[in-house]
This record gives sequence, C-alpha cells and structure tokens, in this order.
Amino acid sequence: MAGNVNFNEIRSVLAKQNLGSTGEAYLINKEGLLVTPLKYEEELKATGDFGDNLLLTYKVDTEAVRQILAGNSGVGRYKNYLGQAVMGSYTWFPELKTGLIIEQAESEIFASQMVFMQYSGGIVVVLLIILTVVLIFVSRSISGPIKHLAGLADRLALGDTEVQIDLSRKDEIGEL
Repeated sequence: MAGNVNFNEIRSVLAKQNLGSTGEAYLINKEGLLVTPLKYEEELKATGDFGDNLLLTYKVDTEAVRQILAGNSGVGRYKNYLGQAVMGSYTWFPELKTGLIIEQAESEIFASQMVFMQYSGGIVVVLLIILTVVLIFVSRSISGPIKHLAGLADRLALGDTEVQIDLSRKDEIGEL
C-alpha cells in the first residue's frame, strides 16, 4: 500500500477517545519512539531530563512496547511509562510500521468492582445482623416456655400442688 499517513488526523482521533479519566491511547514507531503526544507528558517530563518535545525522541519502555517491537499484539497488565500499574491493549500495524497502545490505570478499572464489593459486604453484614436478631427471637420463643415448664415441674417435684399449668397452647410446648 503506497501513500502517506496523516498522523495529525490519527492524533486528533486518539485525543477524542473517551478512555476514562486515566486512559490514553498513543502510537509508537518501529523503534519504540513516540509518534503521538502522551496524555501525561508533563508528568513524564518532570521525572527526567527530556526536551520540550517528546515526539520521535522519547523511547517508551514498557511491556506493551516490547511486545509490539517483537511483532505481537495482545492485552496485559504491566507498568506504563510512569511506572503505574495499567491494563493495556497493544497492536502492531506492519503496513504503517506503527504500534497502537491503549492503556488505563488498574485502579480506575477496578474501582467499580471495589464499590460493588463494599456494597455487597455491607449488605451481608446487615443480613447477618437481621438473621442474628431473628434467631435470638426464635430461640427465646422456644426456650422461654420450656424454662417456664421446667420451673413448674421443679415446683411439682418439691410437692407444690397449687401449680397452675396453661394448657391452651396448641403446639409442642402445649403437649409437654
């Protein structure tokens, strides 16, 4: 395929992608050098001695770039160029001699799962409290009358013939 690739258009498309608050997409060339700007370019510049423009001068050193330069495409968990844990997708386009990397911080990806786990944990705690209260109520409704009958039986055993036993219950306690 012959022709020129307009990287300005590609940059514009990548910049418009909604990848969450931490997500970004960028291109590298066959040497691993940046072809499009980074979302966190200023943070990267603050970590070292870089010039004003990182395009075609900064070699990205991540697992995704190593895989792309080996001709592989895939997804994975790795550290991005700032050393932050990310999940990324990477693809090599041999006809363009360009690799596309799309990354998002693991913390953002798993944030909704953490909220779900917190809500689930809260619901489990509330259900356990309700279950405990119900079990206490049920056990007292069973053990209370049995304790009362045991007390009456003790009085009868001691010779108290004035003991009154309520026979109006229609359950197992009434049968006792």
